[in-house]
Parts: sequence; structure tokens; C-alpha cells
Amino acid sequence: MSVPRSSTEASVTAATICAFAMIANQVAGKAVRDALFLSNFDVTVLPRVIVVSSLLTIGGVLGASRLMSARGPGRVVPLAFGLSALITLSIWSFVHLAPRPAAVVLYVHMSLFGAILISWFWSLVTERFDPRTARRRIGRIAAGGTAGGLLGGIVAERVGALFPVTMMFPVLGILQAASALATYRLARAGTAPRSPSRSEEKVSGLRTLSRIPYLRNLALLVMIGTVAAVFLDYGFKHWATQEFQDGAELLRFFAVFYTAVAFLTFLIQSTLTRPSLENLGLSRTASFLPLLVGVGGLAALAVPGLAAVGSVRGLESAVRSSLFRSSYELFYAPISPHEKRASKTIVDVGFDRLGDVIGGLLIQGLLLVTSAASGILMAAAAVLGAVGFWLTRRLHHGYVTALESNLIGRAGDVETTPEEDAATRTTFLQTVAQMELSGTVPDMSTDTTTTALAAHDRETGRMKPTSGVTARAPSATIDPMLVAAAQLRSGDAVSVRRAMRSATPLPPELVSLVIPLLAWDEVASGALQSLRPAADRHCGQLLDSLLDPDEDFSIRRRIPRVLSSATTERAAEGLLLGLGDRRFEVRYQCGIALAKLTERRSEITVDRGAILEAVSREVHVDRRVWESQRLFDEQTPEDESPFFDAALRARSSRSLEHVFTMLSLVFPRRPLEIAYRGLYASDPNLRGTALEYLEVILPTEIREDLWPFLEDQRPSAVVSPKSREEALESLLRSHQSIQIDLAEIRKRAEDTS
Repeated sequence: MSVPRSSTEASVTAATICAFAMIANQVAGKAVRDALFLSNFDVTVLPRVIVVSSLLTIGGVLGASRLMSARGPGRVVPLAFGLSALITLSIWSFVHLAPRPAAVVLYVHMSLFGAILISWFWSLVTERFDPRTARRRIGRIAAGGTAGGLLGGIVAERVGALFPVTMMFPVLGILQAASALATYRLARAGTAPRSPSRSEEKVSGLRTLSRIPYLRNLALLVMIGTVAAVFLDYGFKHWATQEFQDGAELLRFFAVFYTAVAFLTFLIQSTLTRPSLENLGLSRTASFLPLLVGVGGLAALAVPGLAAVGSVRGLESAVRSSLFRSSYELFYAPISPHEKRASKTIVDVGFDRLGDVIGGLLIQGLLLVTSAASGILMAAAAVLGAVGFWLTRRLHHGYVTALESNLIGRAGDVETTPEEDAATRTTFLQTVAQMELSGTVPDMSTDTTTTALAAHDRETGRMKPTSGVTARAPSATIDPMLVAAAQLRSGDAVSVRRAMRSATPLPPELVSLVIPLLAWDEVASGALQSLRPAADRHCGQLLDSLLDPDEDFSIRRRIPRVLSSATTERAAEGLLLGLGDRRFEVRYQCGIALAKLTERRSEITVDRGAILEAVSREVHVDRRVWESQRLFDEQTPEDESPFFDAALRARSSRSLEHVFTMLSLVFPRRPLEIAYRGLYASDPNLRGTALEYLEVILPTEIREDLWPFLEDQRPSAVVSPKSREEALESLLRSHQSIQIDLAEIRKRAEDTS
């Protein structure tokens, strides 16, 4: 039911190695790019190069998005890293002859390939792992990247101190080749993700963005963050060129700067990222970046200079590469693979470069008006930080919605038939048939001239006429109501059933005579059918019997099936009280009845606190108690819990069905049904999506007690109170896949039987 540990570890190791080499190349490459460019051009040329390279990147993104949709990251990413290595080595071949064109080509290459490769790498990671596994392992993968960034900065600084700038090109090529090899291994490690269908492959990235508000918010957040980063970066490089002029000095300065940033990123990643994700959730973790930009922009405005602006820029880069990157990539986990492939490159790279274009044009326009642009840019960055902070808080709702959509979209994968394992059921009933299931049915005789005494056989669970007493046939002048009452109290199953069929609808005078018949197995089903139409009118009488601890257990466990037809608030309140009964089957039946009543009458609501308290009592039990709880009555399909599934009978339990039934009273029912079935899917991605959704929506105290019954092997840890919308969309998209998976389970069970 879970991915083999060796397979998961192989995937995580490959991803970590790739992140290490990729970010080492990114950090060292940025140092080389900035040093080579600023030693050949004035800093005022930088905005124009940013705009041109960004426009070229935006054009390339559309083609890259289509390529990713058609081929998938497993095929495309290793080849793209290899191509990047060849281009880097090609630039090295002519940098000595034409340093200025080489500087521009390197800038464009870093702009295009750098962003796309990082985006594609994380697409591969989020497809390789289910949302829950990704959240647990992404810290390790990102830590590998931060360690690589630290190494890349150190290597760049040492090369800048001992050799010309151009000697870094073969180092960059080697790192990119290592990334190609690592992504190749990652693409083939573990279980491959579900391949999109032909119709899914044709999904347009722009159309996907227009259809899913959640992705649009992510795109807007990326663009705003990039514009603010451009403002900070220009101010930083403006002050750097005032201090350093020589190319070697610039390379060493930028190498030291990026090394310090990488070290800070490593500290944040290793100490703060996981606790932040677990305790604050995705959106709150992501909000640290715009909050820092807002506060830092104001600080740099108040204290201008290389130290202040460089500190803000360094902190922004460190937080972006640690807290923000780890949370941002997890926002994509609920998105289906085909939609992610079509849209992620557009969001990650297209809108990132669109932010570069906007930022570059604004800087260029500002330079035409004033030469003192640094202060204005810091103020603008602060404003954009505030906007970004507001936007990150909206992503909480979007993540839960995305998980819901994911579950609904893959609902077909978990649909199962309500048929039950007849052999298992028959064996169980034969076992319990010998047990004492009911108390004595009260003696209902009051007049021996109109009826016979009836008694209840405690050993067989059957009603039988009292010895020596016979029922007298009523005369033609006797009231028909008395005739029906005599038949109901006769102790003869045929007469009782005839009376119940003739008394339709059941007159109020006979309700008190039919309720005790619920304890008589031979006529109980007829009694249920007779009483259901009277559930609303005689709700009080039914509830009195249900909640009376001295009433016959057989009657009490069957009354909720009568009240499931009720439509009143009073019935709901009584069933809610029944959830606290000491007998499990009474609680179980009350839960089903309450679920049916509230589904039929949506205006009737139940107390959320009372439901969660009842759930807490159910999960706060010993495993032996949990596994031993059974039903005595054979359920008909219409009386089953919405979470019952015959294919899962050997794997699931009535206890878990009951818990999910109660949870459906306060959480969206359809996603819970899909999540329940997803727990038993053999596909680890589907099971992980279901667990992720449950982790997100369940209160901490319930989740901690419930988790051992889900056979989860995760080390105990505080789980983040993340957005339920994000978790729900992923779950809904998994529905179809879970249904297919469970259909295979049923087929294997039939083949072996």
C-alpha cells in the first residue's frame, strides 16, 4: 500500500544530487554572468539586457510548455540539462575572441535555461512524489540545493582569485552534465507517475491558467515578486559598481556575496523550513518573502548604500531559495500532471520573465527621468512586498480547492460497488447467531379475549406464542384497529406481517405496538418499513426508546434506521445524542441516519463541536477495541454507510467507516468518500494524496489518535494546519485513478476466489 522505502530513497537521493549540482551551477553561473557583463558594460545597460533576454525567454516558454505537455519531464529534463552544458561550453570557445557578445549570450542563456531548468526539475520532483511525500521530503532535496549553492559560490570565488573569469565555463559545463545524469536517474527511479491521456496532452497552458484561479494567483505572485527582486537587484549592482571596477574584483565580490547568500540559505533551509511548513503551513511560509521585501525596502530607503541594499538583496535571495521555494513548489502538488506540465513553465518562467520585463522597463524609464533612482526603487519594492504578502494569504484557500478538484477529477479511480463479501458475512452471522443479542421483549398481552400472550426466546432471538394460550378470531363487529393490534401481539410471524401490510400507513395507535417488534428478527424488516413513514410524527416516541439505556438492544440498534427517514431538527438532535451511546452499533447506526437526514435536508445542521467530540471518543481507543467492533444486523445496501465498500471489507473496518461517516457531517462528504477509498489504493500517489487531504482538514488531536489506525509509518511530528482547499483539490483530482486502482483490487480478489 506504500512505495517501497528503497525506491523512495533512490528517488530522493537522485533529486538531492541534481538539486546540488543545479543550484551550484546557478550560483556560480550568476557570479560569472554578472562579473563578465559588468566588466564589459555600464550598469545602466543592464535594464535593457534584462528586458531583451526576458522577452526571448517568454517566447521560448510557450514552446517549452508544449514540449513538456507532450513529452513529460522524465524525457525532457535530462536532455535539456545536457543541451545547456553544450551551449555553455560553446560560449567558452569564443569568449576570448568576443567578450562583449559572449557576455550578452551568457546573460540570455542564463535567463532562458536557468529558470526553465529549475522549473522543469521541480515539475519532475512533484510528479515523482505524491503531495504528502513531497512535503515530507522536499526539505531534504532543497537542502541539497542550498549546499550546492554554497559550493558553487566558494568555487567561483577561488577561481576568481586564481584564474581569469573564463575558467569558470568548464566548471559550469561539468555541473550541468552532472545535473543531466541525476535527472535521468530520478526519472527512472521509483514508480512512474500516471501518463496523461491523449486529450490531457492537448491541454493548453494559457487556457489552464484562465480556467484555474489558483494558478492565476500563483502567476501573479511570481510576477510581483520578480519585479520587486529586479528593483532590489539593480540597486545592489548599482552600489557594487561604485565600489569595484575590475572584472576579477567584481567576480570575487559577487562570488563572496553569492556564497554568503548560499550559506544563509543553507542555515534557513536546515533549521527553519521544515518547522515552518509543519507549524505554519504553505501560505504562511511563502508570505515570509514578500514580508521581508516590504520591510527590507523601507530599511534600504532609510539607510542607502551597498551594505544596506546588499543585505536586503541577500536576505531576499536566501528566503526565496529556502522558505519560499520549498512552499511554492508544494503549491503545485495538487495540480494534475497534465495541467502542471502545460502551465508550470509558463508560471515559473514566463511570468518570472514578464516581471523582469516590467521591472526593466520601469527602471529604464526612471533612469530617463532621474539619476537618483535607487531610493525610488526601494520604496517601490516595499509597496510590492505588501501586495505580495496579501496575495500569499489568498493561496491558502486555493490549495484546499485544488486538492478537492484533484479528488473529484480522479473520482472514477476509487468508485466501487456496494456488493458485500457474502462468504465473510455469512460466516460472521453464523457465529453471532448463537450469541445472546437481545433482551426479553416485554409481555404485550392485556386482554386474553382479544390476543395471545407473546414471549421472546432469548436463545434463538425469536418471538413465540405463550404455551396454552391461543388467539381468538375477532368477530365482525370488532374494530379493525383492535384486529390489527391483536395480530401484532399474536406472536405469529405471518399474522404480524399481515397486520403491518394492511395497516399502511401505520395508525398512531399502533406505533407503540410495532416498536417492540423491532427486536423480533423474523418481522424486524417489516417493522422498519412500517415505522419509517411515521418517523417524523412519532419522533419523540422513537427517540425515547433509542436513548433509554434499559431498552432492548435489538430495538435501540434498529431505531436509527427508522429515523433515517425523518426530516426534522428534533430527529437530528436525538441522533446526535445517540452518537454517545455505550454500544457501538447504536452509535454506528445513528451516524448513518444522521448523515442521510442532513443530506436530504441540507438546512438542518449539526453541532460541529459535538461531532468532533464524538469522533475524538471513537479514535481514542485501544487498537483491539477498534478492530473488534462489529455489527450484529445484516445491512441492506440502503442502510450501509456511504463509506462501506465490499471490496475493502477485509482491509477496512466498521470503526473507520463510522469515523468517516461522522466526519462527513462537518466536512465535504464527496472528498471524504474518495479519500477513504484512496487509503486502500495500491498506487502510493493516490494514497499519499488521500493522507495529505486528511492531514490538512483534521484537527490535530483527532489526527494524532486516528493515524495509527491508518497504518501510517511516518515518524510522529507536528503537522501544519495547512489550507484544506489546497489539499481538497488534489484529492478530487485523484478520484478516477483511485477507482481504477480499486477495480483492479476487486478483480484480483475475484480471480483468487
